[in-house]
Amino acid sequence: MGLDGLAHMLNAEGKNKIDSSMFPSFICIGGQRCGSTWLDRALRSHPQVSLSPKESSFFNLKIRTEGIEWYEELFQQQPESSGCIKGDITPSYSAVFCDEVGTAKLLT
Repeated sequence: MGLDGLAHMLNAEGKNKIDSSMFPSFICIGGQRCGSTWLDRALRSHPQVSLSPKESSFFNLKIRTEGIEWYEELFQQQPESSGCIKGDITPSYSAVFCDEVGTAKLLT
């Protein structure tokens, strides 16, 4: 599914057809070699934080090839806990295009 199909799913008749609770509540972006590995390790050690695998690259690479279901599965594999927040740490998101940023905003 490309960006157009995903945007249609998210905006069909003003209703989001995707359960946004399955997706991250935060996305960490930044430059390479700027401490994202340290941040990833620190957040993973917290019992109320659930992260996708580091550098999942969904919004800049895999959105076009893997589809939204693939991204959703990354978070379904994480243990559920009360008050748990979900995150995605992918430094290369700093180079995404406006379309991908808009799609990310619709999911969170």
